[in-house]
Amino acid sequence: MIIEKYERTIYELKQLLEVTKVLNSTLHFKKLVDSILFTFMAQARCVKAALYIGKEIDPEFITLQRNYMGFDITPNIPVKFNCNSPIMTKMAQTRECLSYLDFHKYMDYVPSDLHDDVKEQVELVVPLVINEKLVGIVFLGGRIDSEEITKDEKDFLAQIGIYASIAVQNSILFDMATMDMMTELKVRHYIVKFIDECIKIGDHQFVIFMMDIDDFKSVNDTYGHQTGDDTIKGVANVIKNAIRSHDVASRFGGEEFVVMLRETDLEDALHVAERIRMGVENMVIKHKDSEVKITISIGVAEFDNDIDKTPVDVISRADNSLYKSKKNGKNRITTA
Repeated sequence: MIIEKYERTIYELKQLLEVTKVLNSTLHFKKLVDSILFTFMAQARCVKAALYIGKEIDPEFITLQRNYMGFDITPNIPVKFNCNSPIMTKMAQTRECLSYLDFHKYMDYVPSDLHDDVKEQVELVVPLVINEKLVGIVFLGGRIDSEEITKDEKDFLAQIGIYASIAVQNSILFDMATMDMMTELKVRHYIVKFIDECIKIGDHQFVIFMMDIDDFKSVNDTYGHQTGDDTIKGVANVIKNAIRSHDVASRFGGEEFVVMLRETDLEDALHVAERIRMGVENMVIKHKDSEVKITISIGVAEFDNDIDKTPVDVISRADNSLYKSKKNGKNRITTA
């Protein structure tokens, strides 16, 4: 009996080691969310999982991440859990997983927007806790085993929750260190390093945009720096809405932006560039009783393995194309 207990402990420690390797294998937030969900589903033998976390170090509210699995949830209904509610405070203090029956006792504290069907699907709730502060919860359901989950299994999942919490916090800190806080785009050094890594590993199918807001100085001079900031943030939102999750967009400096479209050829990239150009042209920035209209010029360069040996090479070609767009009348796209 004692030997079996030690063997079980050794097995769980090995499992935890493997779990920590998986959870610490990426700092990319969306990939990490997937890793957390798949890890909990595998360890709990469930086919449904949903993660609620905040994007801050010390969140007041946690919200559903869109890449949930299995649960019939309407993603466009914003459901928030208050981290300071009684149920969340209790889970932060005990760090214990709650079964569906335990969780049901506290249903009065669950947001009313959370559909009753979803509540009934939840079989287990796992807390993610850092320094006695709840930073997230994982809903699990659709357990494959017919047997009720044991206390040892709950304790093991709670241990995974600790490592998942640390991984989430590390990812948030990484985002904070590599993100331009005004636009929520990546900073210059991040995209340059990312391009460099892609070149080194042979990931060569990508296109670079170098973009610059036309006559931006006149916006600042005429309407003030606050309107200038609003303009930069508006352009950043147009860019974010035009690209995919695995593309990379950065604020390169001032009113300049660089975008890397991955796994994309020049023809498809030009369609994206035109969406950005038109989106900026149609954008309206409010200033008191006035409406500010702007345009953007874009230079495009597809990576060429024969001439692009460093990030500077391909970015410079896109920058030269941007110069031609400016010289030929602005508000246009030019390819290298």
